[in-house]
Amino acid sequence: MLLYKVDATLYRQLVGSLIYSTHSRLDISFVFSLVSRFMQDPRESHLKAIKMIVHYVKGTSQLGMKYLVMNLSS
Repeated sequence: MLLYKVDATLYRQLVGSLIYSTHSRLDISFVFSLVSRFMQDPRESHLKAIKMIVHYVKGTSQLGMKYLVMNLSS
C-alpha cells in the first residue's frame, strides 16, 4: 500500500484549528494527540483522519463542558 504525501502546511493548519477544541472537548483530545504526531510528514491517511475529526466536531457542536463557579463561602 502506497501512502501519498499531502501538503504539510494544510495539515498543520487543520491541526492548529483543532488545538482549541481539545481544551473544551475532552472526547477528541486523544485522537488529536495521535494525529498531531504526524505534522512533520503527513500522509493521505492522516489527512483523512483530520477530516473525520473535523466532521465529528461539526456534527456534535452542541456537546461540550460547562464550568460553573460555586460560592463555597456561604
